[in-house]
Amino acid sequence: MSAYANASIESAIVVQYVERLEELLERLKSRGFDTDDLLSKVVTALQDKDTGGYANLACELSAVDHFLTGYPDEFRYQVLSNAPRAGEGTRKSFDFSFEAQGITFNVEVKAFARNRDSFNGPPVKSFLLPSATHALYKQGATFSRNCAPAIGRYLLDANSQLTRPARGISVMLLCCNDLDEQADALTCFIGKHGICSQTETQGKVPAPAELPNVDAVVICHLGLLQSGVLDPEGFTVALGGSNARLNDGSSAWDYSRSFPVAFPLQADRVPLDMQTPFGEIFLSVHAGVAMHMQKNGGDLQAALFSVFNEVMRLNMRS
Repeated sequence: MSAYANASIESAIVVQYVERLEELLERLKSRGFDTDDLLSKVVTALQDKDTGGYANLACELSAVDHFLTGYPDEFRYQVLSNAPRAGEGTRKSFDFSFEAQGITFNVEVKAFARNRDSFNGPPVKSFLLPSATHALYKQGATFSRNCAPAIGRYLLDANSQLTRPARGISVMLLCCNDLDEQADALTCFIGKHGICSQTETQGKVPAPAELPNVDAVVICHLGLLQSGVLDPEGFTVALGGSNARLNDGSSAWDYSRSFPVAFPLQADRVPLDMQTPFGEIFLSVHAGVAMHMQKNGGDLQAALFSVFNEVMRLNMRS
């Protein structure tokens, strides 16, 4: 792990990070999960640093640790789910399931790969319909690529893995590497032309009606927290300040610090009596984002940054 972590990071931070990982694996082992196989996956991912596979696995384990610790009684890990038709491959699985307040949550974790060039592209992104964006391209406009194509792939994968619980919610938990990426992803979902309002496939992005096994989405920045140890320079740049750093390496695993935004893929996918518990259980800041959008004329990205700054100020006081 020391070889994988950035050379500029303090050794004490790395030790704290590793100790938290060891505790996480021990907690899973005590519940009867095959941590030998999991540790083998961690080691393999660490040995192949350039693919980014370790950061993806770490995001998954961060979420697993949070919900296993908070809701241990009915927690299940690597849950077998959809059986394929004869001759069409192996049986699918999703990452974990737990029960809280009488509601079962089936969760599949997806994580964006780190893009080291994300701060060097054109500053403007288009969240218009594909036809409108294409027309602007023909007129000479230049845009950065947004997250929509990757999100489309993740949604299709999650839909093939998840099953809907009898009383509960199936969730895709999407992990981002910085606040800009989180704002991008959130706009792709709930912006004016976002996925949540699509009635048919747009480009490579499926409409909610084509995703019967995905009820809701949670967008967080667990990838950013991991970069506090794995890529501290990127962590500092992402937070826009020379003093931005993790003071405790164990914080890289802390889902409660990941600024989650939870919402249904469509309004009728999550029953009314489950909507408030869903937000509370996943520690969602969606209500705050919606409040700021009402104040600022619907500017989603400005609202997300405003709520983030409020959360940061509260964390600094505590």
